[in-house]
Amino acid sequence: NLTNLSCEYSSITGIYAHNCNKLEWIQCGYSELMTTIDVSNCSNLQYLYAYECTSLETLNLTNCESLTDLVLEADSSLESLDISTTIVRYGDFDNCSSLHILNATGIDGNGGKVYLDIRNCNFSASEINAFFETLGESENPSKSYLDIDNNPGSLACNPTIATSKGWIVSGGPVQIFTGVTTPDINYFIN
Repeated sequence: NLTNLSCEYSSITGIYAHNCNKLEWIQCGYSELMTTIDVSNCSNLQYLYAYECTSLETLNLTNCESLTDLVLEADSSLESLDISTTIVRYGDFDNCSSLHILNATGIDGNGGKVYLDIRNCNFSASEINAFFETLGESENPSKSYLDIDNNPGSLACNPTIATSKGWIVSGGPVQIFTGVTTPDINYFIN
């Protein structure tokens, strides 16, 4: 019957909440010893805030089909992330310095505003391009926004892979906004 889990500033090393179908919200920020979060098959999970979990190595989001908000923001050991079975609309992965693979298959801008932030990660140009390839088509380019700034491959990637699908890309070799100004971050989280 657990619907909310708050364990901020804790010394726990993992969350193993798979198949907790009533769980809607997890707040576990600043849990510096956290290495694993497994919320697979938590079909009602909507919000996961795991910022500053600096030891995080594994995050399992399989079949979290209600997940809209995912905030990691940490210099962690997490190298790859699969959000393909979610509906993430706000994904903040800024400063995940080991992250270099992101599968966003099925994520598009057709269900509302989308903001995905991979600034200050470790993506090569080919890995950014592969991420762009996984994105779905967006019919609403003024609300589908990617920030790729300050990755090893930011300046050598091909943002037209994403912009041709209706996405706004910031932080690449050329700022490509498809005629739209850079949105205020509060636009996406409000």
